Amino acid sequence: MADAYKATRQIIEVAGKEVEVFQIPNGEFRYSITSVASLIGKGKTDAFYFFDSKAAKALIGEDYTRTSDTYKVERTRVSAITDLEANAYITWKAQRGDKEAIALLGAGFIEMLHRRACTAFGVEVAEAAHEERTRLNFERIQDAIAYQVAIEQHRANPDLYASTKAKLDATLEAMSPEEHEEYCRQETTRRQARNEQLKQEAIEAWDRHINKPSYTVGR
Repeated sequence: MADAYKATRQIIEVAGKEVEVFQIPNGEFRYSITSVASLIGKGKTDAFYFFDSKAAKALIGEDYTRTSDTYKVERTRVSAITDLEANAYITWKAQRGDKEAIALLGAGFIEMLHRRACTAFGVEVAEAAHEERTRLNFERIQDAIAYQVAIEQHRANPDLYASTKAKLDATLEAMSPEEHEEYCRQETTRRQARNEQLKQEAIEAWDRHINKPSYTVGR
């Protein structure tokens, strides 16, 4: 294997989960496709499906072709992708209403703002503290979205509706203003994705209805 495809390996934490990151000889970083997919509870096959789809071109660029390569780390070969590809994959899942992807994007955005603010005001924060904050943000946003989905499903059951609504209210109450703002933004995205899905399902159901004869000619 050429030197260009050799890499060194480190482990980083993102929202409480481990991600394998590799540095290749030119100094750039690559991320294990399996690790990136596992951030939202998916397997690498799901990610490869995205990278080979038209959706990847829509998010990354029309001239995009999958750049994920196999790198040699000691005696192991791993499939790794760029940060741009990793972001596009998580964004695509969020656009399709994936609750974990939505929460991960929200938690990451909050961490970015907090890091910039700390730098601007000269506040020193340990890396572990940043990660712990992101993990909590991720869990709270994920819980809040899950409760909101449950509320929609339990409208016909007063007891379940009331208990789930109480859990949602408690989760929102524990959020910081930044978390709550990001939750609202991500929840709006989820609802838009849900409405688009319902609209598409309605169109497909109508197409099946009008294309299915209600009687047999000549009978």
